[in-house]
Amino acid sequence: MDGTGEGAAGVSLLARLLGAEGVTEVLVDGPERVQVRRAGGRESVAERFADEAELKATAGALVALVGRRLDADSPYATVYLTEPPWNGAHLTAALAGLTGGGTSLALTRFHGEPVGLDWLVGHESLTSESADYLRGAVGDGRSVAVAGGLGSGKTTVLNALAGCIPAELRVVSVEEGPTLLFQRPGVVRLFSRPAGPGGRGEVTARELVNLAPRLGAEALVLGECRGGEALALLRLAGCVHGWLTSLFANSVAECLSRLEVMVMMAGCDLPLAAIRRLVADNTDVILQHQLLRDGRRRATAIVEVEGADESGYRLKTVFGDPG
Repeated sequence: MDGTGEGAAGVSLLARLLGAEGVTEVLVDGPERVQVRRAGGRESVAERFADEAELKATAGALVALVGRRLDADSPYATVYLTEPPWNGAHLTAALAGLTGGGTSLALTRFHGEPVGLDWLVGHESLTSESADYLRGAVGDGRSVAVAGGLGSGKTTVLNALAGCIPAELRVVSVEEGPTLLFQRPGVVRLFSRPAGPGGRGEVTARELVNLAPRLGAEALVLGECRGGEALALLRLAGCVHGWLTSLFANSVAECLSRLEVMVMMAGCDLPLAAIRRLVADNTDVILQHQLLRDGRRRATAIVEVEGADESGYRLKTVFGDPG
């Protein structure tokens, strides 16, 4: 936008807040409740929107940057804002009719520069021993799932792990938006997209994971596993030199359970025991990353998945407490 249209003042306000030192997220719930998230947690700020009309116009202007709209027919949207000053920030907006109050926004930015495992060690997210283990695991082509809750730093860890993929391998990534920051040239980046007007044009993550080997993928990075693409990912065993992904889960046990559910979401009618073996045979390592109460983000467990039987999964703890 040119800075003079409807909603321009609100867009400028959000850009200024998100660009402030240490801010990773801006949360808006109606025109008078604006918060930012820093390492220490959420805090209210003095800035406000003039009224609900300005806030709604701001949300509409932001989603319009990527060709979407917010109105009575499309009262919510989740988009990635790729152009400066947003640089891949993730926006979710819901209009007042859905929220029961004013328009709500969640605007999240990801780490602006690629980071490696040494950076995570320096920030006490990993120990040097666990970093060495993960570096070797990725280098050896093992499949690694990074599990964690909201704001736990999963994407940052996934970025660091991707930097450990051997340089000679052809890497294909599958993402909803440009959240991964690769430290290497030549990555083939595939982006899913929602259906457009008339319900046409949707491209799912599952379709793209299936496409990756045909594009010559020797290693695959799936930005986030959240649905039926889990089945396609697990079936890549033997087709690629390992895969990396992240998913929402607050423990290793929950991570495995969620993978089972996501395989079922793909319409897989195998019995649970067979699904469990599929997960166990094709997932090598789970790294659990947590947002601690004091605002720090830290790996709390690394486990190897050694197999599964009627009683459940056989796990080997490499580091920490899998919970």
